[in-house]
Amino acid sequence: MLETYLSSPITRRRLRAGAAAGHIDAFADWLYLHGYKATSIANRLKSLAAWTDWMLAGGFTAQNLLTGSKRASWQSEKSSVLVTAADPIANRWQPPRYS
Repeated sequence: MLETYLSSPITRRRLRAGAAAGHIDAFADWLYLHGYKATSIANRLKSLAAWTDWMLAGGFTAQNLLTGSKRASWQSEKSSVLVTAADPIANRWQPPRYS
């Protein structure tokens, strides 16, 4: 599937070796099925390759993402700030502060 959107074998290799390797083809399929054009899909895949390169260089894994996501979710449940689609400016979201 990646060959359809990415001509660079190096970028395809980077994606297949990155933290999201097990989900790359499904992600590309999802983008296509949701109406993204080939150029937009290629741009998103290239951005994902750069992000997973950064993760690898920083020693992060997919497990780190899961742990961080759960922690952020727990912190947001404790937050008194509620962001609503009706009035996002009045209810400015603040990122959780980890101690």
